[in-house]
This record gives sequence, C-alpha cells and structure tokens, in this order.
Amino acid sequence: MNLRERRRQLGGLQNLRGIRGRMCQTAWQRARTELETLNQTLHDTECALQALEAERVALFEQHRGMTHRSGLFTLRRRASELEMRRVNLSLTRVQLQMDIAEATRTESEARSAASNAQRQCDKLTHIAALWKHESKIHVQLHEDDNV
Repeated sequence: MNLRERRRQLGGLQNLRGIRGRMCQTAWQRARTELETLNQTLHDTECALQALEAERVALFEQHRGMTHRSGLFTLRRRASELEMRRVNLSLTRVQLQMDIAEATRTESEARSAASNAQRQCDKLTHIAALWKHESKIHVQLHEDDNV
C-alpha cells in the first residue's frame, strides 16, 4: 500500500472516530438534560404535594366546629377531591422516581460510551503521530540511500 493511500485511510479513521466521539458526547448531553428535567419535575411534584397537604389542613381548620349537614357534605366532597389529587400526585412521584432511576442508568452508560470514544480517538491520534514520524524516518532513509 502506498504512502498516500495509507494517509487517506488513516485520515478517514480519524474522522470516523471524531464523528463517533461527537455523537457519544451529544447522547451524553441529551441524557443529562433529560435527567435534570426529571429531577425538576420530581421537585415540582413534591412541592405540589406539600401545597396540597397545606390546603387540606386549611380546609379542615376552616370547617372546624361545623355541624350542619350541607357544610359537612361540602367538606367531605372537597376533602375527597383533595385526596384524589394527592393520590394522583403520589403516583406521578413514584413514576418519576422510576424514570429517574432509568435516566441515571442511561446517563451513566452514555458517559461511559463518551469516555471510551474519547480514549479511542486519543489512541488513534497517537498512532497517527507515530505512523507519521515513522513515515518521515522511512522517507529520509530512502533519500539517504538514493544520495
């Protein structure tokens, strides 16, 4: 294989490794962004649960001492609505926690793939530098033999 062909192939390999490295970095960034979004959504859900609990306490404080039937019916209906919202938020929180665990695993795998791609790219760059140095020595020896 001649020198130009080897250089062309080496350049192609370096370009391919660079593209793979950028793709892995992009996937890692995407996974980190998704994880941050899920964590923020979980935080918002937890805040909503706390606000709901405060609303429930305020509702019962507001209706303390009430004895007439229509007021108690309204209190029970409103408490039931709050309980349904609490259950829905709790289910959402559990689902988010499972999604966060999955996103954490995905982010870890993407980080590992990105670091592996970077190591491969660094190895190939080092090999290319060694090969170029060897080629220069070979060319110089060939020139010295011809002179």
